[in-house]
Amino acid sequence: MATTAAGVIAVVAAIALVLVNFTFTRQDDEAMRPTLESGSVLIVERIGPEEVRRGDLVLVNALTWSPDGYVVRRVLGTPGDQVKGDIVGGVSVNGTWVDEPYLYEGYIQKPYDVKIRPGRLFLLGDHRHIAVDSRSSTDGQPVTIPASQVRGRVVWTSHGRLGAGLPPTLRNARTLAAGGLTLTALGAALWSRPIKPTRHREGQNTPDAPPSAT
Repeated sequence: MATTAAGVIAVVAAIALVLVNFTFTRQDDEAMRPTLESGSVLIVERIGPEEVRRGDLVLVNALTWSPDGYVVRRVLGTPGDQVKGDIVGGVSVNGTWVDEPYLYEGYIQKPYDVKIRPGRLFLLGDHRHIAVDSRSSTDGQPVTIPASQVRGRVVWTSHGRLGAGLPPTLRNARTLAAGGLTLTALGAALWSRPIKPTRHREGQNTPDAPPSAT
């Protein structure tokens, strides 16, 4: 019983670790191709606004970009950055051109130049022919998104294009769950094992027979 209980506790702890630190979603559009394929299952690590880094793929709540509200986009500009885009799609941050080998093939865009204010982010899709992102707004000017609308950082995709593998917390949860399942199975096997009847010596009293008369 103790072995089974320890296994169940370990599995429950692993599930709690995942639910507290991660959420799951699906990529439903083509805006992040070829990095994220439509239909990919994504594991998203919950992070605070202060943890967002340039280059992250973030799940963000942006109703103006999607009727569903939540989209995944790449962070190109963080607070204080000067972000510029040229007509052939190049992006520079603080005067340095960004190497973007992940992009869908070349595209043409309207040039932009924007200073990122405190608490805001400049986000772009990887398939910039079709992505609705910080280049898009009703008045034709680039628009930034509040960092507080970020719900998490994409750390794994079922299509494996991120190449970083599972994050340490998720690997620890997987190990904990595997150990818990092993203990649970072992405990169940021990609990279900038949008990062999005890042999009695000749002449020894048994519960089923009255004591021998002398």
